[in-house]
Amino acid sequence: MTQPIGSSAAAKLLKTKEACLYLWGAYDTTTKARLYRAFKAGQIKSTRLSGNHWWPMSELQRLTDQPVTVDGAQ
Repeated sequence: MTQPIGSSAAAKLLKTKEACLYLWGAYDTTTKARLYRAFKAGQIKSTRLSGNHWWPMSELQRLTDQPVTVDGAQ
């Protein structure tokens, strides 16, 4: 039996585009680079599946609660 989207764990994992839109309201090369820089710096975790990153909503919420930007500036 399949579960509708929005009621399962799938709703808690976002694609890169969705994560950028959630964090900054835009998806372009700048926001994508910011997300990957945060990942490489260890500021945010992701799950990789078939070469694609899936970003947990809990990590994105944790990142937005911090007063520090992705680049580390205040």
